Amino acid sequence: MIAIDICMRSYESKRVVDILGCVNNMRKERAGLVQNKEQYALIYKVQWCKYIVNVCIYKTFILW
Repeated sequence: MIAIDICMRSYESKRVVDILGCVNNMRKERAGLVQNKEQYALIYKVQWCKYIVNVCIYKTFILW
């Protein structure tokens, strides 16, 4: 969940997310974070959903 929060904050401020970089930086500070592929996949899924929701909402408001 920490990685998701960090990645979401990065997306909100820069509109860019480097998930691999985020996870690597976290692992340098605390070993054992994001321990398996399921956790890593969850980060990607949450970020993808956030992106899709933002794009769909943005386009909906632009069209109206």
